[in-house]
Amino acid sequence: MTAKIRLFIFLLSVIWFAVLPVQGQAGDDETEFIISNFMLERLPGGYFYANFFENLAPDATFLIEESNGFAQLDFPKVYFEGDSYSQFNWFFNGFPINSALDDGAPAFQLPFLTIDSMALQSETPQHRDYGFHFRLRSPAVTRSRLMVSSVFPNMGGYTALGKIAIGNHASLRADNLYSGRRQISRNEAFDYSWETKSPHSSFLLGLSYFNQERLFNDFNVRDAQFSEKGNLLQLLSRWQRAYARGVLDLSLAVNGIRRDRLFAEEGRYPQETYDLDKKTWFAGVSWQGRPLNFKFSWQLEWERRTPTVADAGKDLQDIDGQGFYPFEKWGDFRANTLALAVDQKYSFSLLGKKVEFEPFLNLAAVLLSAAEQTGSSNALYFSNQPYQVIEWQKGAEYRNQRFLGTAGAELAIKMARKITLNARLFFQYQELVFGTARNNSRFSQPGAELGITWFANIKTRVSLSYGILPYELRANVSDFLEDQRPGASIFYWNDDNGDGRFQNQEKGALFGQVGGPSHFLSANLQPPQRERILLQMNTRLSANFNLNIKGLYKKIRQPIWTYFSDNYGYYEEVAGQDYFFFDRPFSAFKLDNAAFDKDPFYAQLLIQLHGQKLQRWFFSFSFLAHIGMGYTAFGNGPTANDIGIISESQAFPNSWINGYGRVDGDRAFVSKIFLGYYLSRRLFLSASIKYRDGNPFAFISAFQKNDQWVITYQTIKAEDEYGKKGGPREDCLWDFNFKFGYEISLFGKKGRLELELFNLLDFGLELSENVFSGGTRLANELQLPRSL
Repeated sequence: MTAKIRLFIFLLSVIWFAVLPVQGQAGDDETEFIISNFMLERLPGGYFYANFFENLAPDATFLIEESNGFAQLDFPKVYFEGDSYSQFNWFFNGFPINSALDDGAPAFQLPFLTIDSMALQSETPQHRDYGFHFRLRSPAVTRSRLMVSSVFPNMGGYTALGKIAIGNHASLRADNLYSGRRQISRNEAFDYSWETKSPHSSFLLGLSYFNQERLFNDFNVRDAQFSEKGNLLQLLSRWQRAYARGVLDLSLAVNGIRRDRLFAEEGRYPQETYDLDKKTWFAGVSWQGRPLNFKFSWQLEWERRTPTVADAGKDLQDIDGQGFYPFEKWGDFRANTLALAVDQKYSFSLLGKKVEFEPFLNLAAVLLSAAEQTGSSNALYFSNQPYQVIEWQKGAEYRNQRFLGTAGAELAIKMARKITLNARLFFQYQELVFGTARNNSRFSQPGAELGITWFANIKTRVSLSYGILPYELRANVSDFLEDQRPGASIFYWNDDNGDGRFQNQEKGALFGQVGGPSHFLSANLQPPQRERILLQMNTRLSANFNLNIKGLYKKIRQPIWTYFSDNYGYYEEVAGQDYFFFDRPFSAFKLDNAAFDKDPFYAQLLIQLHGQKLQRWFFSFSFLAHIGMGYTAFGNGPTANDIGIISESQAFPNSWINGYGRVDGDRAFVSKIFLGYYLSRRLFLSASIKYRDGNPFAFISAFQKNDQWVITYQTIKAEDEYGKKGGPREDCLWDFNFKFGYEISLFGKKGRLELELFNLLDFGLELSENVFSGGTRLANELQLPRSL
């Protein structure tokens, strides 16, 4: 690993000095990372938000380990400032657009040509809109635009540089690879926009169609693949009108997405994937001016999931190591989300000090209804041997509601010529309402963050802030507590005829009850909180270059955890370790706060150098060292190894052994460079280069005793907080992407021809691995190959 880091630093130095003489830029207060329209149009993969997180944003990572898949069809999972991906926030022109059905994802996306910029806002006392922002174009002229793109995939294999840079390169271990690579077979996009401007109003219309066909590895069969087809249709309109006292803004958006292998991107078997049909409608109105600013939006999501195989069997010695009983919900789901935000800023003088005071009120309601379905039974194996069977009990159609209200104020006081005090104080109310009322709950919590900024001189400022802030309870909490969702009984499987196929008469003793009817709310549950300290320094090095340094430490207090409602067994020592064994069937789970001796935490140090000359060139270099640790649901990968996941697997005491480890999002280091430059009046060259360590990983041990399989981690994931080695994961992800753009004039119309090359050096490192590896580091697949 040391040799790889040295080589990487050397490459960075060469690239840096090559470009210096010759905008991921920060916002006005250096807490917002922005990719402007100029850069969106000129960077390789610029319009794809997956590329924004994976290759551009300095301190964010994309939790689906894949190089430049640019899959607009996948539900994104973003790791930012140490929070669970389920807590990540999405905004569209200031409107919140978090999905009420799909954890951590936006409810809809925007046509490419309507986007003016993408931005990632850090959490500070000055900003409550923490997360990712799509910002729309405000038309300045009347014009129409058309963009057509296509991908030529899979353009070759290993390069000599890859073998030099990486010891024991994957190509040298090809015999141990279970499968080759995920592949993009086809990827086409069509975008159209029309905009018009009058003295007092403007109108923007955008339409986009995106289709993709991919090949995923079928881990049932060595070197076999299965295909997925998907498409995405997007429509958006925006009307703005300026009045004497403010600006009125009306927005409408519609999305429709179809794909037939949902979750394949997470390494699932083909029989564990789902057909997805989702439609979203959005309407928003905002007023910016006097007497106050307000935003009101309505969002309707409708989603149908259908399993590829309804009664598929599951081997608990699963190749992706995902949970104990990972069966996704399916059926028809509908969510209406209403959101209102009101605020206004006031400035005045108090005791000779300049004061800015901004009270705010945010209200939101999510009204969900569902007709969830199940199969009849799922056979469970361990190492291809019959073990148990899950017998489903159908639930009822259900409705539940979530309500959120936040009232508070932001305050800025200029204490002295060089010192400004900032504060954000608020009170948060949450309520969960269910049809049976059994798990109804309400919570009230204060939140506060205080910061001080020192303007050392005209070029440099340093800020320090501290806060204790509550999290929202989101869809994953409601899903777990909805007691009308389907339930199931798990029985031992007596395969008397030895055919490996379950028949009803082979059902043995009851092992336990799972699912909605067995889920209860602890009377002591409190929403989790984050306690954080943030130190930032921003300095202007020259007319064109800035340096940003950011240090963050965060503790997650009272995280949510799932426990058994009773003591269903006993501990027995085996080979010096205490293990838990059931002595009777378990029948109930409770949702409570975790009672471990160590809380999850996150720490980061970010260094970013960036510069630009407007409409001519841009450059950004960033280096991030970070660590996130905590107890999570059992398994490898972001659907388990994330501090916000709520899973029945958390209740099994054996899953806690070596459970406190690195969480997904990256093991240690991330470095990103992107740059662009006009080589001539019409020819523009840009590039993005990224290195990051792979996600943490742990092999899993298992043994059978008392007719039960005991499944535990062999080690913690990756290293502990003191650098002591734990799990075996040693992969990393590299991207070298380049783009040429040539501006043309055709029949009196302006245009641009673009050529983009992805994964140019194609290092080809492994991704997922076999968690019950008989040897060590048996990789399953490689990164995507280069494409054009």
